[in-house]
Amino acid sequence: MKKFLIIAAVLTAFSLQAGDAVIPQLGKAKAQQEQLTAKKKRGGSVRGWYTAIGTCNVRYGPGENYSVAYQIYDGEPVWVLGRVGSWYKISAGSGDSGVYYTHVQNLRRYRGSVNWG
Repeated sequence: MKKFLIIAAVLTAFSLQAGDAVIPQLGKAKAQQEQLTAKKKRGGSVRGWYTAIGTCNVRYGPGENYSVAYQIYDGEPVWVLGRVGSWYKISAGSGDSGVYYTHVQNLRRYRGSVNWG
């Protein structure tokens, strides 16, 4: 009977230690899956061609407190480099190597082929 209790105690201790090692791994895997799901919902990378919706202000920084650099007009193509909060980081193009910002509501992703002059 003593041998049985000793074996049971050892097995219980071992399973608790193994469980302690497994549980964090399961939590880590779940967190990684949630990150992938969130990325899919966001549509992955925002980098690419977009077109303006109406007349839009393009600013020197990501916020309304930054000055307006210029405006873009309905249907005008814009190359988006990334996203900072609710602002797209855009390339000015036309020989201007500057980086500017416009609100995400000002642009929509261009789904067709790009062949702009």
